[in-house]
Amino acid sequence: MTYSCALWADGDSLQQAQLRKIDHHVAQAAAGSAGRVLDLGCGWGGTLRRLTGTHGVRHAVGLTRSPQQAALARARAGPRCEVRLEDWTAHRPDAPYDAILCIGAFEHVAGLRLSRDEKVAGYRAFFSRCRSWLRPGGLLTLQTIALGYPADGPDEARDALRMALTLLPGSQLPTLAEIHEAAADLLTCVRMRNDHDDYARTCQCWLQRLLAARDRAVALAGDATVTEYEQYLRASVRLFELGCMSLLRLTFRR
Repeated sequence: MTYSCALWADGDSLQQAQLRKIDHHVAQAAAGSAGRVLDLGCGWGGTLRRLTGTHGVRHAVGLTRSPQQAALARARAGPRCEVRLEDWTAHRPDAPYDAILCIGAFEHVAGLRLSRDEKVAGYRAFFSRCRSWLRPGGLLTLQTIALGYPADGPDEARDALRMALTLLPGSQLPTLAEIHEAAADLLTCVRMRNDHDDYARTCQCWLQRLLAARDRAVALAGDATVTEYEQYLRASVRLFELGCMSLLRLTFRR
């Protein structure tokens, strides 16, 4: 129940690759055995449980805007996890964080149909807030889909991009340039990698698992929805293979 790109090594199952992704972000944020860690967009709580159960974090705070996610994450969380049904713009911590993880939530920071300047302003507000939450020297690790070169890509890529974006409700994808411009003078980028091949493989794995359970999925959601998601996943695989969408993993220091 992790809806973001895995980090693959040869021979990995999907579960192993997803745990590898979480462990990568924990290491990049130097969050192991930390006192306080924030998971921005905590989903179903898998990263929170990994932080406290495997990496010895003493207090992990997770934010989500989904009541369903909050309920399940709380039910599964250990005593050192705190799950808040709260948008990042409303978050007011009572003490600084040693590290912040943001995995697959940055795509929802900026609203739809904004100009480039408005997008950058939204991202800058996010980075400014993260800076205010971090102790001096603290690290933010960020994983996000980003636009590559859709405007200049082949017709196949533009068609695939339109398909993919129809099923990413409320998402506004950044470019790498917008991210760096927004973070300038607030946080220093100390590491960066583009793992678009990892997301192609993750989407291909999700597609295979959906096809294998298609009858059950149709019973739950209907044939039209399942068909739409099959098209979406195929389009996403191709976009990441072509490099028209990137999967950025970045680390920033206050």
